[in-house]
Amino acid sequence: MSRKRNKYSRRTSTSLKKKKVVATVIIVVTAILVLIAAAIGMGAYLRHKAEAYEPENKYQFDGNTPPPGSGTAAVRAPMFVYGEYLYGYIQKGYSELSLSLGTAESVAFDSETAKAVTGVEVGEIKLSEYAAAIHKYEGRACAYFKSSAFDCEDENLRRVRKAYEISLLCEAAASGIDDILILGINVTEENSDEVARYLSELNAAAGECSVGVAVNVGVLLMTENEIYLAGKLKSACDYLALDLRQLDFSDTEQSEGSDVPTSLAEYLNELKYYLSTYSLRLVFSDGNKHFFDEAIDLGFENVQVADDFTE
Repeated sequence: MSRKRNKYSRRTSTSLKKKKVVATVIIVVTAILVLIAAAIGMGAYLRHKAEAYEPENKYQFDGNTPPPGSGTAAVRAPMFVYGEYLYGYIQKGYSELSLSLGTAESVAFDSETAKAVTGVEVGEIKLSEYAAAIHKYEGRACAYFKSSAFDCEDENLRRVRKAYEISLLCEAAASGIDDILILGINVTEENSDEVARYLSELNAAAGECSVGVAVNVGVLLMTENEIYLAGKLKSACDYLALDLRQLDFSDTEQSEGSDVPTSLAEYLNELKYYLSTYSLRLVFSDGNKHFFDEAIDLGFENVQVADDFTE
Protein backbone atom coordinates (compact mmCIF):
# COMPACT_ATOMS: atom_id res chain seq x y z
CA MET A 1 0.00 0.00 0.00
CA SER A 2 1.59 3.34 -1.17
CA ARG A 3 1.95 6.31 1.20
CA LYS A 4 -0.01 9.34 0.14
CA ARG A 5 2.22 12.45 -0.56
CA ASN A 6 1.50 15.55 1.35
CA LYS A 7 0.22 18.20 -1.07
CA TYR A 8 2.39 20.88 0.64
CA SER A 9 5.65 18.93 0.55
CA ARG A 10 6.77 20.21 -2.84
CA ARG A 11 5.83 23.76 -1.97
CA THR A 12 7.79 23.54 1.28
CA SER A 13 10.91 22.20 -0.45
CA THR A 14 10.81 24.97 -3.06
CA SER A 15 10.31 27.62 -0.40
CA LEU A 16 13.29 26.38 1.56
CA LYS A 17 15.49 26.52 -1.53
CA LYS A 18 14.35 30.05 -2.26
CA LYS A 19 15.06 31.10 1.31
CA LYS A 20 18.55 29.62 1.09
CA VAL A 21 19.23 31.49 -2.16
CA VAL A 22 17.97 34.76 -0.69
CA ALA A 23 20.05 34.26 2.44
CA THR A 24 23.12 33.51 0.34
CA VAL A 25 22.56 36.62 -1.76
CA ILE A 26 22.14 38.73 1.36
CA ILE A 27 25.34 37.32 2.86
CA VAL A 28 27.28 37.94 -0.37
CA VAL A 29 25.93 41.49 -0.75
CA THR A 30 26.65 42.22 2.91
CA ALA A 31 30.19 40.90 2.54
CA ILE A 32 30.73 43.07 -0.55
CA LEU A 33 29.40 46.13 1.27
CA VAL A 34 31.67 45.39 4.24
CA LEU A 35 34.67 45.06 1.92
CA ILE A 36 33.78 48.29 0.15
CA ALA A 37 33.39 50.10 3.49
CA ALA A 38 36.67 48.67 4.72
CA ALA A 39 38.40 49.73 1.50
CA ILE A 40 36.99 53.25 1.80
CA GLY A 41 38.01 53.44 5.44
CA MET A 42 41.50 52.16 4.71
CA GLY A 43 41.85 54.62 1.83
CA ALA A 44 40.83 57.51 4.06
CA TYR A 45 43.24 56.35 6.76
CA LEU A 46 46.14 56.04 4.33
CA ARG A 47 45.33 59.42 2.80
CA HIS A 48 45.32 61.00 6.27
CA LYS A 49 48.64 59.34 7.08
CA ALA A 50 50.10 60.55 3.79
CA GLU A 51 48.96 64.12 4.41
CA ALA A 52 50.28 64.06 7.97
CA TYR A 53 53.58 62.46 7.01
CA GLU A 54 56.61 64.68 7.32
CA PRO A 55 59.70 63.22 5.66
CA GLU A 56 62.73 63.06 7.88
CA ASN A 57 65.36 65.61 6.95
CA LYS A 58 68.45 64.12 5.40
CA TYR A 59 70.57 66.64 7.29
CA GLN A 60 70.52 67.21 11.02
CA PHE A 61 71.42 70.64 12.39
CA ASP A 62 72.14 71.81 15.92
CA GLY A 63 70.42 75.13 15.23
CA ASN A 64 71.65 78.69 15.61
CA THR A 65 69.91 80.01 18.70
CA PRO A 66 72.11 82.34 20.79
CA PRO A 67 72.80 81.03 24.30
CA PRO A 68 71.38 82.82 27.36
CA GLY A 69 73.40 85.84 28.39
CA SER A 70 74.75 86.47 24.90
CA GLY A 71 73.24 89.95 24.71
CA THR A 72 70.75 89.07 22.01
CA ALA A 73 68.02 86.57 21.18
CA ALA A 74 66.97 84.51 18.19
CA VAL A 75 64.66 86.34 15.79
CA ARG A 76 62.30 85.15 13.11
CA ALA A 77 61.96 88.45 11.29
CA PRO A 78 60.42 88.81 7.82
CA MET A 79 61.09 92.03 5.94
CA PHE A 80 58.58 94.76 6.74
CA VAL A 81 57.99 97.60 4.29
CA TYR A 82 56.92 100.88 5.85
CA GLY A 83 53.23 101.49 5.21
CA GLU A 84 52.24 97.82 5.18
CA TYR A 85 49.58 96.46 7.51
CA LEU A 86 51.53 95.81 10.68
CA TYR A 87 48.89 93.74 12.45
CA GLY A 88 48.75 91.38 9.48
CA TYR A 89 52.25 90.19 10.37
CA ILE A 90 51.30 89.81 14.03
CA GLN A 91 48.31 87.64 13.04
CA LYS A 92 50.66 85.36 11.11
CA GLY A 93 52.65 84.76 14.28
CA TYR A 94 55.63 87.06 13.64
CA SER A 95 56.66 88.91 16.79
CA GLU A 96 59.87 90.30 15.23
CA LEU A 97 59.90 92.49 12.13
CA SER A 98 62.85 93.53 9.97
CA LEU A 99 62.88 97.28 9.21
CA SER A 100 65.26 99.17 6.94
CA LEU A 101 67.27 102.11 8.25
CA GLY A 102 68.58 102.66 4.75
CA THR A 103 72.19 103.40 3.87
CA ALA A 104 74.72 105.93 5.03
CA GLU A 105 73.95 108.02 1.93
CA SER A 106 70.17 107.54 1.89
CA VAL A 107 68.64 107.26 5.36
CA ALA A 108 65.17 105.70 5.44
CA PHE A 109 63.84 107.56 8.49
CA ASP A 110 63.47 111.15 9.60
CA SER A 111 66.88 111.56 11.20
CA GLU A 112 68.22 114.72 12.79
CA THR A 113 71.74 113.30 12.54
CA ALA A 114 71.41 112.73 8.79
CA LYS A 115 69.95 116.21 8.27
CA ALA A 116 73.15 117.70 9.67
CA VAL A 117 75.28 116.01 6.99
CA THR A 118 75.49 117.59 3.54
CA GLY A 119 74.47 115.40 0.62
CA VAL A 120 72.58 112.76 2.60
CA GLU A 121 69.01 111.95 1.57
CA VAL A 122 66.66 111.81 4.54
CA GLY A 123 63.37 109.93 4.65
CA GLU A 124 60.09 110.93 6.28
CA ILE A 125 59.45 107.76 8.30
CA LYS A 126 58.82 108.36 12.00
CA LEU A 127 60.84 105.46 13.33
CA SER A 128 59.64 105.88 16.90
CA GLU A 129 56.01 105.42 15.81
CA TYR A 130 56.71 102.11 14.10
CA ALA A 131 58.82 100.88 17.00
CA ALA A 132 56.07 101.81 19.46
CA ALA A 133 53.45 100.00 17.36
CA ILE A 134 55.58 96.84 17.31
CA HIS A 135 56.17 97.04 21.05
CA LYS A 136 52.42 97.41 21.56
CA TYR A 137 52.07 93.84 20.31
CA GLU A 138 55.02 92.73 22.46
CA GLY A 139 57.22 92.42 19.39
CA ARG A 140 60.80 93.43 18.58
CA ALA A 141 61.84 96.03 16.05
CA CYS A 142 64.83 94.51 14.22
CA ALA A 143 66.50 97.03 11.94
CA TYR A 144 69.24 96.69 9.34
CA PHE A 145 71.62 99.28 7.91
CA LYS A 146 74.11 99.30 5.06
CA SER A 147 77.41 100.81 6.16
CA SER A 148 79.84 102.46 3.75
CA ALA A 149 82.40 103.85 6.20
CA PHE A 150 84.97 101.21 5.32
CA ASP A 151 84.69 101.96 1.62
CA CYS A 152 86.73 105.11 2.31
CA GLU A 153 90.44 104.57 1.68
CA ASP A 154 91.48 107.76 3.47
CA GLU A 155 91.86 107.09 7.20
CA ASN A 156 90.71 110.55 8.29
CA LEU A 157 87.63 110.47 6.09
CA ARG A 158 86.89 106.96 7.33
CA ARG A 159 87.05 108.20 10.92
CA VAL A 160 84.47 110.89 10.17
CA ARG A 161 82.16 108.43 8.39
CA LYS A 162 82.35 105.94 11.25
CA ALA A 163 81.46 108.63 13.77
CA TYR A 164 78.50 109.71 11.62
CA GLU A 165 77.20 106.15 11.27
CA ILE A 166 77.51 105.45 14.98
CA SER A 167 75.58 108.64 15.81
CA LEU A 168 72.93 107.76 13.24
CA LEU A 169 72.44 104.25 14.59
CA CYS A 170 72.38 105.43 18.18
CA GLU A 171 69.56 107.78 17.17
CA ALA A 172 67.68 104.76 15.78
CA ALA A 173 68.24 102.86 19.03
CA ALA A 174 66.96 105.84 21.00
CA SER A 175 63.84 105.79 18.81
CA GLY A 176 62.97 102.33 20.09
CA ILE A 177 64.81 99.96 17.75
CA ASP A 178 65.68 96.76 19.63
CA ASP A 179 68.18 95.17 17.26
CA ILE A 180 70.51 96.60 14.59
CA LEU A 181 72.22 94.47 11.94
CA ILE A 182 75.12 96.07 10.04
CA LEU A 183 75.40 95.06 6.40
CA GLY A 184 77.86 95.97 3.68
CA ILE A 185 81.23 95.75 5.48
CA ASN A 186 83.81 93.75 3.59
CA VAL A 187 85.82 92.36 6.49
CA THR A 188 89.42 91.43 5.70
CA GLU A 189 92.41 90.41 7.76
CA GLU A 190 93.83 93.92 7.25
CA ASN A 191 90.79 95.91 8.44
CA SER A 192 89.37 93.45 10.99
CA ASP A 193 90.81 95.28 14.02
CA GLU A 194 89.32 98.58 12.89
CA VAL A 195 85.94 96.97 12.14
CA ALA A 196 85.95 95.36 15.58
CA ARG A 197 86.62 98.73 17.25
CA TYR A 198 83.80 100.31 15.24
CA LEU A 199 81.38 97.57 16.35
CA SER A 200 82.53 97.76 19.95
CA GLU A 201 82.03 101.52 20.08
CA LEU A 202 78.60 101.27 18.48
CA ASN A 203 77.58 98.44 20.80
CA ALA A 204 78.58 100.41 23.89
CA ALA A 205 76.77 103.54 22.72
CA ALA A 206 73.56 101.79 21.61
CA GLY A 207 72.54 100.84 25.13
CA GLU A 208 70.17 97.88 25.37
CA CYS A 209 69.80 97.67 21.59
CA SER A 210 71.49 94.51 20.25
CA VAL A 211 74.17 95.10 17.62
CA GLY A 212 75.36 92.57 15.06
CA VAL A 213 77.30 92.43 11.82
CA ALA A 214 76.83 90.32 8.72
CA VAL A 215 79.81 88.48 7.26
CA ASN A 216 80.33 86.34 4.19
CA VAL A 217 81.34 82.71 4.09
CA GLY A 218 84.96 83.63 3.40
CA VAL A 219 85.31 85.19 6.85
CA LEU A 220 84.18 81.93 8.44
CA LEU A 221 86.41 79.71 6.33
CA MET A 222 89.52 81.70 7.27
CA THR A 223 89.23 79.94 10.62
CA GLU A 224 90.53 76.81 8.89
CA ASN A 225 93.80 78.71 8.33
CA GLU A 226 93.86 79.75 12.00
CA ILE A 227 92.77 83.29 11.16
CA TYR A 228 89.95 83.91 13.60
CA LEU A 229 88.19 86.95 12.18
CA ALA A 230 84.75 85.66 13.11
CA GLY A 231 85.73 85.26 16.75
CA LYS A 232 87.24 88.74 16.82
CA LEU A 233 84.06 90.33 15.48
CA LYS A 234 81.83 88.27 17.73
CA SER A 235 83.67 89.51 20.80
CA ALA A 236 83.10 93.13 19.71
CA CYS A 237 79.30 92.98 19.33
CA ASP A 238 76.28 90.92 20.34
CA TYR A 239 75.96 88.57 17.38
CA LEU A 240 77.21 87.58 13.94
CA ALA A 241 75.03 86.99 10.90
CA LEU A 242 75.74 85.04 7.74
CA ASP A 243 74.96 87.15 4.68
CA LEU A 244 73.04 84.89 2.26
CA ARG A 245 71.18 87.63 0.40
CA GLN A 246 72.66 86.60 -2.94
CA LEU A 247 72.33 82.85 -2.45
CA ASP A 248 70.86 81.16 -5.52
CA PHE A 249 70.83 77.59 -6.78
CA SER A 250 68.84 78.11 -9.98
CA ASP A 251 71.90 77.76 -12.24
CA THR A 252 73.48 74.93 -10.28
CA GLU A 253 73.39 71.53 -11.95
CA GLN A 254 73.87 68.37 -9.97
CA SER A 255 76.44 66.13 -11.62
CA GLU A 256 77.65 62.77 -10.44
CA GLY A 257 80.45 63.15 -7.95
CA SER A 258 79.97 66.93 -7.74
CA ASP A 259 80.48 68.62 -4.37
CA VAL A 260 78.61 71.79 -5.36
CA PRO A 261 75.52 72.27 -3.13
CA THR A 262 72.23 72.42 -4.99
CA SER A 263 69.93 73.21 -2.08
CA LEU A 264 69.86 75.29 1.07
CA ALA A 265 70.12 72.18 3.25
CA GLU A 266 73.27 70.98 1.44
CA TYR A 267 74.81 74.44 1.60
CA LEU A 268 74.17 74.92 5.32
CA ASN A 269 75.26 71.37 6.09
CA GLU A 270 78.78 72.30 4.99
CA LEU A 271 78.73 75.22 7.44
CA LYS A 272 76.87 73.67 10.37
CA TYR A 273 79.90 73.84 12.68
CA TYR A 274 80.07 77.62 12.27
CA LEU A 275 76.29 78.03 12.43
CA SER A 276 76.08 76.48 15.88
CA THR A 277 79.44 77.68 17.23
CA TYR A 278 78.78 81.35 16.45
CA SER A 279 74.94 81.15 16.62
CA LEU A 280 74.94 82.75 13.19
CA ARG A 281 71.77 84.55 12.20
CA LEU A 282 70.81 83.65 8.63
CA VAL A 283 70.07 86.70 6.50
CA PHE A 284 68.20 86.41 3.21
CA SER A 285 66.89 89.06 0.83
CA ASP A 286 63.53 89.82 -0.74
CA GLY A 287 64.84 88.06 -3.87
CA ASN A 288 65.40 84.71 -2.15
CA LYS A 289 63.02 85.02 0.80
CA HIS A 290 61.64 81.53 0.08
CA PHE A 291 64.76 80.33 1.93
CA PHE A 292 63.40 82.05 5.06
CA ASP A 293 60.67 79.45 5.59
CA GLU A 294 62.91 76.66 4.35
CA ALA A 295 65.55 77.50 6.94
CA ILE A 296 62.92 77.45 9.68
CA ASP A 297 61.73 74.04 8.47
CA LEU A 298 65.31 72.82 8.79
CA GLY A 299 65.30 73.79 12.46
CA PHE A 300 66.92 77.23 12.41
CA GLU A 301 65.29 79.77 14.73
CA ASN A 302 67.50 82.79 14.06
CA VAL A 303 66.50 84.08 10.62
CA GLN A 304 65.95 87.50 9.07
CA VAL A 305 65.07 89.00 5.67
CA ALA A 306 66.71 92.29 4.62
CA ASP A 307 67.02 94.43 1.52
CA ASP A 308 69.94 93.62 -0.77
CA PHE A 309 70.29 97.33 -1.77
CA THR A 310 71.05 96.41 -5.37
CA GLU A 311 68.72 98.96 -6.96
